[in-house]
Amino acid sequence: MAAVRQRSSDSANVPAVYTVHHANATRLQILLPASARSETFTVQLENEPPIPDIRPQGAIGGLYLELTFPPGTLHEMHYRVTLDSLSEHYELSFRVAVE
Repeated sequence: MAAVRQRSSDSANVPAVYTVHHANATRLQILLPASARSETFTVQLENEPPIPDIRPQGAIGGLYLELTFPPGTLHEMHYRVTLDSLSEHYELSFRVAVE
């Protein structure tokens, strides 16, 4: 999944669908744009408490955020996610299918 700066024309994009197994933990990796800085982010999944102080992994130009959710955390629905740091704001969306 890749984070992007949201533009009004992007609203028609169809979100990707990811299948998760209800009994397994889910690892979510979010690729940051090449211009992103290596600073901590707060990750906010719609209708969930914010997750602060997530440090990017990887090297500049290939940074990503990684989060692991316990089994049963992600439900079959559409998620909007915001990523905020001191200097950057990104949004993305995806759907989850549960098996």
